[in-house]
Amino acid sequence: MASEMVGEILKLAISVTLVAVFSIGVYAYLPEERVPYLEIEMSWNANQQGSVDIVHAGGDILHTQEITILVMDAEKPFLPPENIKLSDIITDTNVWRFPRTVTIDLSDYFTDVPDIVTVRVIHPRAILAEGTVYSS
Repeated sequence: MASEMVGEILKLAISVTLVAVFSIGVYAYLPEERVPYLEIEMSWNANQQGSVDIVHAGGDILHTQEITILVMDAEKPFLPPENIKLSDIITDTNVWRFPRTVTIDLSDYFTDVPDIVTVRVIHPRAILAEGTVYSS
């Protein structure tokens, strides 16, 4: 009778140990953190000359300190892009969520405002969105 109880306790201990080892092995293969999902709409701002509107059209709430917006002259791709921190544009809160619009005044970054710009929204782990905006 005692040997049956010892046997059951040993089987239970072996099962718990195997489950723990298996869990640690599986946990090692999980990604650290997923990349945020973002849908945006970009357009030339009709009310403000030389400005681009970027609308958060859906997806995750983003922390403004983590997001960089790259603006490039699409006709002159050899020029270095302008790096704009989203936290410099959105100053009233530290998040960017649906349906907030961000307006970038290109005259602040370019001496001669281009007619075509390429815009990238960048997170430290991935490029979240990219698009080309035409003035006409």
